[in-house]
Amino acid sequence: MDDVGLLIIGPKFLQNITTILADASKTHINRLYVRVAAELDLFEVLSQVYLEGSRICDTLDIRVIIDDNRERTFKTIICEDETIECNRTTDKPYGAVVLGGTFDRLHNGHKMLLSRAVMAASERVVCGVTCGDMIKKKILWELIEPFEKRAKAVQEFVEDISCSVRCEVHPIVDPYGPSIIDRDLRAIIVSNETEKGGHAVNDRRK
Repeated sequence: MDDVGLLIIGPKFLQNITTILADASKTHINRLYVRVAAELDLFEVLSQVYLEGSRICDTLDIRVIIDDNRERTFKTIICEDETIECNRTTDKPYGAVVLGGTFDRLHNGHKMLLSRAVMAASERVVCGVTCGDMIKKKILWELIEPFEKRAKAVQEFVEDISCSVRCEVHPIVDPYGPSIIDRDLRAIIVSNETEKGGHAVNDRRK
C-alpha cells in the first residue's frame, strides 16, 4: 500500500491531537499508522486518537501500533521531534485472552477493543466472530458483511499492530464460542455492549 502515513505522537502533539489528525487526513493517505512516545500512557493515547479520529476523519484507516518493529515505507511522516523514543516494555499479564463480537465494517471502536486485547496478551488473542443465527438477531442483519470478510479484517488488524501475539479467529453461533472450550484463556476482554455476555461466559467456565 503506497498511500500510507506515519504519525509519531509526543506530549506536544497529544495536546493538539484534533488539529494534527485533521491535517493528516488532508495529506491524501488512506491509512495512518500511529506510534506513541514511550513516556505517554499507550492506552490513554490510543483511546483519544481513535475517538477523535471517528469524530473528524472517520474515513481514514487509523492504526495505533502496540508493539511492532517491522520496517515499513511511508508516503508521509508527521512528527514533532525525530528523537522521540517509541519503544516500550509492555506488561502483558495474560498468555491468552478472548473477546467476541460481530466486527462488521471494522471501525475505531472495534480497534480500541482489539488493541486492549493485544495489550493484555503475551501469546494469543482469540476472537469469536458471530455468524449464522447469531447474526440474524441483529437489526438489518442482511446488510452485515460475510463472515470471511469480517474475520480477515480482525486478524489482519491485530497482526498489523503487533508482532508479539497470534490472532485466532473463530466463527461463533452461540454466546460462548471458544471461550468455554479453550481452558488456556485467562481473561475476557469486553465492551459495554458485550459485558453481560462476559459475565455469562465466566459463569459457564466456573
